[in-house]
Amino acid sequence: MKEKIQVSFTITEMFYSVQGEGINIGKPAMFIRFSGCNLNCSFCDTIHETNFTLKLDNLIDSILNSMYRYNCKLLVLTGGEPTLQDIDLLINALHDIDNKLQICIETNGTNVINVKNIFVTCSPKFPKFEINCIPNELKFIIDMNISDKKIYDIINRQYNSENYNILNIPIFLQPNGNDFRTIKIAHKYANYLVQYFPNLRLGIQMQKYYNLR
Repeated sequence: MKEKIQVSFTITEMFYSVQGEGINIGKPAMFIRFSGCNLNCSFCDTIHETNFTLKLDNLIDSILNSMYRYNCKLLVLTGGEPTLQDIDLLINALHDIDNKLQICIETNGTNVINVKNIFVTCSPKFPKFEINCIPNELKFIIDMNISDKKIYDIINRQYNSENYNILNIPIFLQPNGNDFRTIKIAHKYANYLVQYFPNLRLGIQMQKYYNLR
């Protein structure tokens, strides 16, 4: 009889807080920040050098114990880039135990996501701005590397995709939280682009204003 292979996950931190971005802004949530990423964004605030490893069963126990303790139903898998690890296995196992959990993945969009019954937040990054998943919301970080034309071209390209209609999901323009000068830039782009995409919204990082994790 073959020994059961136990998958492990590398994690930067786990914590309970409030979702500070996107359509779920203001909702209490349990966050799992996975270590490692396939991009190198200048504004990234994840410390990848500090991490720990948990086997699947231990991670599930830690997640569920924390969520039940806080009576929390929203789980956010973020990073880094969570799709670099076996999150399909983790999500399916969690849903097998409790199918009422609301699970959100925050991804840069470079990888395909096959698992069902989740909420996908996709934040395409400079310079390729890849969107290889089917998101429930899009989030563009506004800084000097992006322009209104670039955003328009990206959204238009995805709108013409056979996979889904991009106009049916919220599109957030979020200023670089490390440079508050980009707020005016995001506002300018939003005023222009909303003429073409009425579901476009100005985004913020609420956790920066409330000093949350």
